[in-house]
Amino acid sequence: MKQFYLIVLLFVCLGNKKAFSGIYEIDINSNLVNCELIINSDHTYEIQLCFQSTDDMVNCAVLSYGHYSTANDSLYLHDDFYDYDWELSIIENVVNVNNGYAFLDGRTVLNYRNETVEVLPPNDDYLAKIKERIDTFITGQNDLLLVAGLYGDQNHDYSLRINDTGKYQLYLKDALLSDGDWSQKDNILILHDNHLNHDFKIAIGNGALMSLGVPGEFGGTKLTLKTLGKMTTKRRKFTNKFKAMVALAAIREQKTLAELSKEFEVSPNQISQWKQEAIRNMEKAFGGKGDEKSEEDEKSIRKLREKVGELTNERDFFEDACKRLGLQW
Repeated sequence: MKQFYLIVLLFVCLGNKKAFSGIYEIDINSNLVNCELIINSDHTYEIQLCFQSTDDMVNCAVLSYGHYSTANDSLYLHDDFYDYDWELSIIENVVNVNNGYAFLDGRTVLNYRNETVEVLPPNDDYLAKIKERIDTFITGQNDLLLVAGLYGDQNHDYSLRINDTGKYQLYLKDALLSDGDWSQKDNILILHDNHLNHDFKIAIGNGALMSLGVPGEFGGTKLTLKTLGKMTTKRRKFTNKFKAMVALAAIREQKTLAELSKEFEVSPNQISQWKQEAIRNMEKAFGGKGDEKSEEDEKSIRKLREKVGELTNERDFFEDACKRLGLQW
């Protein structure tokens, strides 16, 4: 009997153990990109971003892949290609990210499939071709100054905005993959993702850039300058009118934050902040203080009218007295 209870207890413990394996389709607030998180029982993982490249072709980019360990409700992931660590959990179909990709944080799991997909890293021949392409690109490129502006690939899949304020945003279609601070060292552009706390590197050429490995690809993607920006050390100033216009566009929700960020050249975090400020100010406008002010104004008007009446009566009295005494008024 004692052995029977031990066996039952073992099954209960195993049954309560959190199972992560499967494929999670995640809503990343994008109209053009689908995101899937693949968690395999062999402790490998992969994040795929799939998008319509042409009318009859769908491309999938690997945002991150590697190995993971578990503790309580969390996954501790190590990216095997870029060599960084981050943390992720899924609680009640909501993704929570710590020191990881910010665009996944707070997103909803749309669908779950109990399936397994083999995670295959890029083979050595593929990586050798990428290295050869990069070496050819940087040959003879010396002392080049990075030009601020919007860079993009020939298929209009990837775009990188280099702002003159020292900030950058990296997009795949309309999905914001990475943002943070940029700096230049020799002919290398360093993108520091403030959420991942990791540096991605891009080679600087004459009017073009070439990835040495950024989120969503393994290097070799060439980005040419599409829109020229101005290089300046001055901090950009925004008028209240501009802030209100951007906040109103965000409140309408006709475009994603990524699309608004591209349109107005402002970071998604700044747009969200202006949106919240605008909503708070609207709440204050309808919070009852206006009615109190109206009542105070009405009281002041009544007092002024009473005073005018008193002065009018005094004027009439003195005017009548002057007439009776034969004095000119």
